[in-house]
Amino acid sequence: MTTAGTRTFLESDAGNPRRRLDLSRKMASVDPSSLTEEERARGVTKLRYMQFREVRSSTATLGWRVEGVRRVHDSRRVSTYPSPKLLQTKPELEGALRWFCQRRPAVRAAFTKQLEALQEALEASAWFESNELVSSSLLFLYDDSLFSTAPPGIWMIDFAKTSPLPAGKTLTHRRPWTPGNREDGYLTGIDSLLDMYSRLDLEHLEPPPPSPAVADSGGDPPPWP
Repeated sequence: MTTAGTRTFLESDAGNPRRRLDLSRKMASVDPSSLTEEERARGVTKLRYMQFREVRSSTATLGWRVEGVRRVHDSRRVSTYPSPKLLQTKPELEGALRWFCQRRPAVRAAFTKQLEALQEALEASAWFESNELVSSSLLFLYDDSLFSTAPPGIWMIDFAKTSPLPAGKTLTHRRPWTPGNREDGYLTGIDSLLDMYSRLDLEHLEPPPPSPAVADSGGDPPPWP
């Protein structure tokens, strides 16, 4: 599953000056050097925390980030790709998508075709251009069984932070966000995902990397809330 868009926080979060120590502790568990002494003592705003998350993943650069990658084997065994929310570079993300698709060109081709159709449908949608989508996700599924006839599919999910714009206002979903313009970068993420899937090389299938050690935690970072 991926979260689409270059912005994962609401406009209302941008103007909230309240500092929270719980958020600074979460940042410290991932990267202790990311905090100033004042932030350690007084906490950070939600905007600061959310932008830290975006920079630490691929949200800020590509317009989407991986929330989780799993494969189910024989309806019983589950394999999970490690630390997906910290994947940041294109090679890291390609490795996760390659691991998910395995050596299945038909799966990659189906996802590519559906992303193309989704991109086209959203660009033509009056509803889409008049709504702000924040922290909405795309769910990618395919049946791994040997004799499956169910095609791979992509679903748009998680609309809790979706809200309509004032009458007469529209979004491109590609322009950079500035306070007040409500641009979310959703189509920027679709464009990037489509480009990556269409170019994905399935021949070089490498195992997932070991989970990165995190300073002061002794293991994987805690999951983002």
